[in-house]
Amino acid sequence: MIGGFIVYFAIDKAKEVNKLMDEAKQKAEQLNKQKEEQETEQNKPADIASTEINALNKQLKTTSQRATELENLHKQDEQTKNTLLLKLHFENVYHLIFQSQTDILQIINNQTENKLSKAILEAIHRRTVWIKTYAFENYIGFLVNNFLLTFNSEDQTYSITPLGILFLNYIKEMRYPKKVNDVIPA
Repeated sequence: MIGGFIVYFAIDKAKEVNKLMDEAKQKAEQLNKQKEEQETEQNKPADIASTEINALNKQLKTTSQRATELENLHKQDEQTKNTLLLKLHFENVYHLIFQSQTDILQIINNQTENKLSKAILEAIHRRTVWIKTYAFENYIGFLVNNFLLTFNSEDQTYSITPLGILFLNYIKEMRYPKKVNDVIPA
């Protein structure tokens, strides 16, 4: 009987140990599950923050690209405005310039040094129909005041400006015809 009691006691203790082991396993699983949930909860803010940071970075990149595009458009607008103003200036000059003045620009532009003496330009002026109407200073002054020629007082020469060259190119590109000849035949 003692042997049966020991076996019964051992079985009973084994059952208790198994029960305790099962409870310990369940408790361990619950703790692991709680730990995982806590880690997930702790990672959520990091994931949310990371997602928000990524979204903000993407938005910043898009904004930066749009700012660059806007800046480029502004530059293009500025260039377009300047081009239009230049063309308007050239149109105004073309409608007021005499053919002999255009010829003077061509002559100076074809010179090696892109300049001619005041004396030669006075001689050209004397051969125009404008000799009686416009003084030399007004006749050449039109070209100087419209930034097509510059005067060098040291050597008494007139030089064509880059704007003057652009003007000649413009009337050539626009295929404007020559105006009525205003030079008196010799």
